[in-house]
Amino acid sequence: MDNKYRRTPLQKVDVVISRKVKTLRYEEFVVSDMNGNFVFKVKGTSFGWHDKRVILDDADNPLITLKQKILTQHLRWNAFKEESTDEKDFLFTIKTTTIFQWKTELAVFLANNNSKEKV
Repeated sequence: MDNKYRRTPLQKVDVVISRKVKTLRYEEFVVSDMNGNFVFKVKGTSFGWHDKRVILDDADNPLITLKQKILTQHLRWNAFKEESTDEKDFLFTIKTTTIFQWKTELAVFLANNNSKEKV
């Protein structure tokens, strides 16, 4: 992944998400920083057994694929390199910290974190 998308641990980034619904099955989001500068785009399907989103750079190159896990207690997404969903390309898991949330809070677990300790 390009270094311009990497952040140091615990470095916060405020973003704005703009949603563009194309059809009932397909969605597109544009993510920008607080100054309106493009950060990345998200495209994906919204129905099916596994919702899937692909995060794209400004040239529409795939950076990460997010695949939602179903039948879990917390909302959970697995992240993979580029457009892969192969286990060898698994990067990290994102999950909600509690079942019911007033404010969205997520925990991230790196692929090599077998104990599932929040990072």
